[in-house]
Amino acid sequence: MRHTLYKRLVYWIDANQTWIEVVNDNLYKEQLIKGRGRTGYWVSRNLMLKAYRSNGAYKKGTIWIIPENDLDKALAAYRKKDPLFKQRIKTSPDSLTAKDTEVIIQMATYGLVRLELDKYSIFTIPEIYKL
Repeated sequence: MRHTLYKRLVYWIDANQTWIEVVNDNLYKEQLIKGRGRTGYWVSRNLMLKAYRSNGAYKKGTIWIIPENDLDKALAAYRKKDPLFKQRIKTSPDSLTAKDTEVIIQMATYGLVRLELDKYSIFTIPEIYKL
């Protein structure tokens, strides 16, 4: 995943959080890979999210660690699913929206985490105030 796209994803979670916060966006961990009868190790960046408030089945303090590889797979699947997203991201990685972030995280966690980002955060202007 491109660095600018990754940072934009983290920005949307931080700016519009409702019950999950980013604990560490620069966590590097060793991953185990099995394939072709061999086992290998590689180091990858991980996104660490934490529930700072209880929400549904998730208690306060629940932590999720999402490998960048899973985010890449989710991003590729979302590009195939939504051609408009594919076109927007191709032209500018800064065009990632809060909705896109929610979908990518949900796909990367296999449906376990729904961010429920607030569309009226202090960083966005509600439609009623736009001229």
